[in-house]
Amino acid sequence: MEEVCELNRRYAEPLKTPMEVKTVLRVISGQPYLSQCGFHEMAAQTQGIEFIEQQAELEQGIFGESSRRLLVALNP
Repeated sequence: MEEVCELNRRYAEPLKTPMEVKTVLRVISGQPYLSQCGFHEMAAQTQGIEFIEQQAELEQGIFGESSRRLLVALNP
């Protein structure tokens, strides 16, 4: 959680409340790479938590490639 709070600070705090930080942690399961991708996109798109929640549901969203790689790795 500390790392996500630090990223939030470095990216000009797109997450406004502790609940939003917890939501991001739940969505990305604490994965550092996904955290970085999420914060980068929130900053680039000037979006907040809603953007991350929407992207998490999309196969072609910002987390899609990582999810596909994981799926391939788990299904040899």
